[in-house]
Amino acid sequence: MEVDVPAIANAAFAATGRPLCKTADDTRVLKPAWVRRPLRVFAMIHELRVYQAIPGQMAKLQARFRDQLPPIWEKHGIRAIGFWTSLIGESSNQLTYILQWESLADLETRWTAFLNDPAWHKVRDEGERDGPIVASISNQILTPTAFSALR
Repeated sequence: MEVDVPAIANAAFAATGRPLCKTADDTRVLKPAWVRRPLRVFAMIHELRVYQAIPGQMAKLQARFRDQLPPIWEKHGIRAIGFWTSLIGESSNQLTYILQWESLADLETRWTAFLNDPAWHKVRDEGERDGPIVASISNQILTPTAFSALR
């Protein structure tokens, strides 16, 4: 995607009324604000994950995501956008959620750190002491379209 950075800087000035340039150092060299703070010119990617719970285990699965995973994910900088169950559809025994990532490298780094975290191993092992609670997991990596509200 080609980005017209000066046009963005001018639009920002028009919207905020703030000067486009500030003194960069004692030599009074002026630099546009976008040089000092690079603009985010790429869209985030999102991961859609669907967990099929073992029959009778949906409450345990939801409790894991509600009560136990948030502090572990926070430690690793993993950001959940939302969680859903199916009201109408193929299965009412699915938990669907979306994670937000800055890039595929970000996903790889953070998810690997999470999977290797002893706190996650403890949550998983304790939750599955009486048997597995997840029958299957599917995931997709999504990138927004130009007209997507979520970028």
